[in-house]
Amino acid sequence: MKPVIFISSALLLAATAAQAQEQGRVISSTPVYQQVAVQRPSCTVQPVAVQAPKSGAGALLGAVAGGALGNAVGGGAGRAVATVAGVVGGAMLGDSIE
Repeated sequence: MKPVIFISSALLLAATAAQAQEQGRVISSTPVYQQVAVQRPSCTVQPVAVQAPKSGAGALLGAVAGGALGNAVGGGAGRAVATVAGVVGGAMLGDSIE
């Protein structure tokens, strides 16, 4: 029985000590005002141009047409050079048009 009374008394004393507060009389007080910069997010709507992805069909058709024209224009050994130039030029032109 004595240990129960001892433990209960110790807990009671500890509980009252936890409630202790310091007190004092306020003689004067001065409010402190301070400006603080606050960042605020801002949202804006901006138009954005969206282009459809290129399929490559324009470059392919341009290369075929350019190769055919280069082959028709060139003659002899220059025919191969004209065909290659027509393919490259046609592919570039077809890609830019698409």
